[in-house]
Amino acid sequence: MKSLDRPLSLLANAASAFVTFLLFASLATTFTDVLMRSLIRKPLLWGQEVSLICFIWTVFLGAGIGVSNRAHFFVDVLPPLPKKLNTALQIFVEVCILVFAYFLFSEGYRMMILGLNRFSRPSGIPMFYIFAAIPASGAMMILYTVRNLITEIGNLRGEG
Repeated sequence: MKSLDRPLSLLANAASAFVTFLLFASLATTFTDVLMRSLIRKPLLWGQEVSLICFIWTVFLGAGIGVSNRAHFFVDVLPPLPKKLNTALQIFVEVCILVFAYFLFSEGYRMMILGLNRFSRPSGIPMFYIFAAIPASGAMMILYTVRNLITEIGNLRGEG
């Protein structure tokens, strides 16, 4: 499993850098659009669309990064459990995340393909590029969840 840690870490770092770029691009576009609208009275026709696309990609890639860091929500409804039982419960949670990630990937892929024939207004770019964020996020979640599952199964066997 250690052989996958470096490539998965590089993927998470690259995704984090891309998300940071998208946030700054969205901020710069929105700021420019507000200035154009306020000072020159000619808003950017594409400004809101660029900000929306950046936001969509940021949200979906951020979800994948969250899974890589195990930053999903935890709700404590059970009292502290024995270590083995807690690990088994964590495996169940990871399997649930894996099922969701597979659904996100497969249905997002279908939606992405349908986006080849749909175009956004006003830019006219294919929706394919916008919808691609969904299966990309699902694929990241699958990779990191499989890694987490392998780790938890190793913990359950006493190897971790």
